[in-house]
Amino acid sequence: MYSITVAAVALGVDRRTVDSLVAAASLTAESPGRRGRNRYLNADSIELFALALLLRRDLAIPLPHALALARTISAAKDATIRVGTLFTLSFDRNRLREVLRQATADAEAATHVPVRGRPPRKQVRGAP
Repeated sequence: MYSITVAAVALGVDRRTVDSLVAAASLTAESPGRRGRNRYLNADSIELFALALLLRRDLAIPLPHALALARTISAAKDATIRVGTLFTLSFDRNRLREVLRQATADAEAATHVPVRGRPPRKQVRGAP
């Protein structure tokens, strides 16, 4: 599970874009605990978002269409779908996963999650 911040850094977009993708894809990001906590995405969601962002960039299609197409490609056994009668769209899923694995590892290392709540009490010298 990856935080929204880590997902944003790995995808090369801002947090707002990832939040918009979560809403547009009708996904629920898992949130441990109460309000104010970070939400988390699984690797499959990040892969879906990366694919949608690539489709939007490379094919110049609107994001809702890119998300729908990304879902179809993700569901395909070999990441190849038929578009129309003469056109086939194929995607290198293994390469994408390799790139995302490295990007999320780098993003986790570069992203510092701020500690929330009260700081611990200072210890008095000589106290147990």
